[in-house]
Amino acid sequence: MGSGQIIENPLEIAGDVARVMLEESYRKGVKDVLLFGSAIRGEEPKDLDLLALHNLYELNKFGMFTKYNEKTHRVEPDLDKNIEDQRFMAMHILEAMGSKNIDDPRDVKQFLYDHFHSNKFDLGLIRSDNVFSGNVQFRCSQYGLGLIDVEIKSGSAYSEVLEKVFDEVDKAVAKDLVLTKVEALMEARGLGLEENLDLHAMNNGLLVPKGVRDRTLAIKQCRDPTFWHSILSEGRLYNLDSGKFEVPVGDKYPQALDLFKQ
Repeated sequence: MGSGQIIENPLEIAGDVARVMLEESYRKGVKDVLLFGSAIRGEEPKDLDLLALHNLYELNKFGMFTKYNEKTHRVEPDLDKNIEDQRFMAMHILEAMGSKNIDDPRDVKQFLYDHFHSNKFDLGLIRSDNVFSGNVQFRCSQYGLGLIDVEIKSGSAYSEVLEKVFDEVDKAVAKDLVLTKVEALMEARGLGLEENLDLHAMNNGLLVPKGVRDRTLAIKQCRDPTFWHSILSEGRLYNLDSGKFEVPVGDKYPQALDLFKQ
């Protein structure tokens, strides 16, 4: 992790990323963002270490490593892997945050693909001698999407129609995603997602007593059992009002440090 370059203004960039996650995630399901590591220590970081604390179903799969058990035919925690040696890709974590109105972008895109297939002629597609033309228009207001307007040039094969429609659907869905906004934010500063963003996700239920099962598994998937306790002790939560990483974890989750103490 880290591209070798020193990140300038790391607290500002980390704050911008945190604000997007907090304000743009599905139903604001990212509840807190913790900055830890070299940036919060005032050193010269080569990457930004962030932990998203959430209550989003789609993000739960990034809280622990799993494997498929051939005997039981079930997915179960993989205790042979540890957090220090492996990471989930930042891109995948950010994608799972969705947008304000979209929980799973892939499901929404599939819904829109199917909607077009079932209603293509009602939506404005014209067929003549087995080639196509027309102005296809549709929207999906329940996902907060505006009008999707696709101009199909005369004489298009159906494969070309599908390519054009699917491309416009992908753009419409991607526009408001947390992933798209954070990626643009990082790129504008000459930074890469995987090179400069070390992103973790944890359900905030692990920070209260009733999260004992998943909390125990999270600790077991660390080579150093004090890994999470150290991060939670050192890090600071982002304060949307002040625009700073200044809130100790214990101020918002009073029992968290004791629960992770080993």
